[in-house]
Amino acid sequence: MVRLILVAASGNLPTMSPIALVLAIPAVMLMTYAARRWPPSLSQETMRKIVFVLLFLSGLSLALPAAMHLAA
Repeated sequence: MVRLILVAASGNLPTMSPIALVLAIPAVMLMTYAARRWPPSLSQETMRKIVFVLLFLSGLSLALPAAMHLAA
């Protein structure tokens, strides 16, 4: 939140960000409702593994470009 506020305050907010925000809020609300109404038939351990892999890939996608930039 702090980063978002600082970027917005500096005037460097990308032009598509407000549109993405407006589209993301209903999508998150709808998927949260669907997940509570019709929970996936996965064990808690499987769900934890899926979340771990997704978070790991997200971190990797942030770290690799930075590491490549430092190496260059």
